[in-house]
Amino acid sequence: YSLMLSSRSTSLKQTISTLTEELSSGRISDVTERVGGDYSYLVDIDHNLSRLSGFSIATSEASIFMEAAQQNLGRIAEDTVDLSTKILATTPAYVTSVREHNAGIARDKLDGVLASLNGTIAGQSIFGGVNTDRAPLEDADTLLTGLLTAISGQTTVADIRAAATNWFDDPAGFKALMYAGSDTTLAPSQISTGQNVSMPITANDQTFRDL
Repeated sequence: YSLMLSSRSTSLKQTISTLTEELSSGRISDVTERVGGDYSYLVDIDHNLSRLSGFSIATSEASIFMEAAQQNLGRIAEDTVDLSTKILATTPAYVTSVREHNAGIARDKLDGVLASLNGTIAGQSIFGGVNTDRAPLEDADTLLTGLLTAISGQTTVADIRAAATNWFDDPAGFKALMYAGSDTTLAPSQISTGQNVSMPITANDQTFRDL
């Protein structure tokens, strides 16, 4: 009887020691015994952990990409507002020096807008659709050369405006000369089960051409 009690006491001490170790470490000491030889749910846990890790990476990458896009769009908005404010503040517009001054400001802002639309993150173009390996737009000199050709021969403000608008909207005009990106947008990034983030904007969007 004494031997049985001693053996039982030793067994209890070992059990308490094992449970204490498991509690403090968060790890099961004998996985085989605990799962009864059935490892299927452990495999499922590993699979889910890997999937969650993938979602975490995708979420981080999407966040960085979208933040960079938003910063560039913010700069475009600032350039546009600043240009409008300065042009409206400089009158009368028929004075040659004023026109030349505003034209210089407009050219600087055009360079800034094109630079923003050609922005990259981690070496990838933001606004070029799936063509992430190149700048989506050519430079301002290329744009102005094409535009001047398009409005050549026009003499009235209305005709010049119409010719310019047509050039920007004609696939054989602005897009053919200026846009090196793709019409196919980037595939959505899956950041969780049933939740995707997409980037549908390209540098050839109507909004940018109007601007």
